[in-house]
Amino acid sequence: MLIIAIFKSLAIIGFAYFLAGIISDNFYTSLYPWIDDYFWAKTIMHAPIYFGVLIIGYFMFIRKYIK
Repeated sequence: MLIIAIFKSLAIIGFAYFLAGIISDNFYTSLYPWIDDYFWAKTIMHAPIYFGVLIIGYFMFIRKYIK
């Protein structure tokens, strides 16, 4: 349960970064000025979403149907 809670919080944090990136395109470069490349900044910021969604999906759906 602790692992699920950690990844859920990571997914929420990543989603907040994602929304802020939609609102402001300068969000990533202003928050992390040492990341010059926009693509890599978005990839780094969105990584928590992908991992969180994968782990939550695994624990909630795959384990329920495949036993």
